[in-house]
Amino acid sequence: MLENSFEKPKKSFKKSAFQDFIYLSPFSYKMGDVLFVESMGMTLPTPNYRIERYRTGTKRFGIYVFEYVYSGKGYIECEGIKYTVGPGDFYFLNNNTSHIYYSDPEEPYRKIWINVRGSLVAKLLEAFEITAPVVVLPIDAKSTFEEIRGIFTGEDDLQTRLYKTGLCLHRIIAMMDRGLRKAEVNIDLPHRMKLYIDNREDFSLTVEQLAERFHLNSNYTTSVFKRKYGITPKQYMLERKISCAKQLLANKTCEIKEIAATLSFSSVYHFSNTFKRLTGQTPSEFRRSTLQQ
Repeated sequence: MLENSFEKPKKSFKKSAFQDFIYLSPFSYKMGDVLFVESMGMTLPTPNYRIERYRTGTKRFGIYVFEYVYSGKGYIECEGIKYTVGPGDFYFLNNNTSHIYYSDPEEPYRKIWINVRGSLVAKLLEAFEITAPVVVLPIDAKSTFEEIRGIFTGEDDLQTRLYKTGLCLHRIIAMMDRGLRKAEVNIDLPHRMKLYIDNREDFSLTVEQLAERFHLNSNYTTSVFKRKYGITPKQYMLERKISCAKQLLANKTCEIKEIAATLSFSSVYHFSNTFKRLTGQTPSEFRRSTLQQ
């Protein structure tokens, strides 16, 4: 049984212009609470719906956000990556990263959500090794969210509500784990990432853009890629640049500043320093040694 010192609260069906609160806690979170449900409700289709959370300093750790999209379209921005969500998508926002999420103005989404705190979710995420700041998956979580909705529109006392909600959250996090593992194992995700990098005609790709291409976050993308190939995608893309640079430097008609621009280095200085760090020679030294052979 989950421990919590709260007494049975009054139901809250507070409405705003863009949200229908099924439950809004009249209490405050206390350190040591196993599970604290801050709020739960529905987001109505509203073009200007927007939530921003900035987590720094003493506010580094906040709520965990679990949401399921019924219809429409929305966006999440976190750590420089923009995710798109639509009907049937589940998404999770971790408690230690700043993020923004909002409706598409032309197709505003309708979704159900629950915001929670406490050690229960932290321990479950740790057990399943889910550390990503954002998880977006097409998992069948609708019935579980509907079950949580029923819990908070029922007549149970708070202890029973928390116990039942904890079981539902455990189920959702287990579904997240299966979804992430399926994406990695069943479709050989790292290999697809490598092919995508290799088939690019330009060299401007970033880890963030690679992650967005595969609907993941940058930390998980790096972890999956490194587990298979032993280096991060950033290192792999840099090695690819240097390999191409060597080929271009062997052609004395290519100016070094043109090579730097072609390989998407920010400057000739950046290119020269990076090239020397990885090869032991400056581009000019490498060119001279190559032409002398």
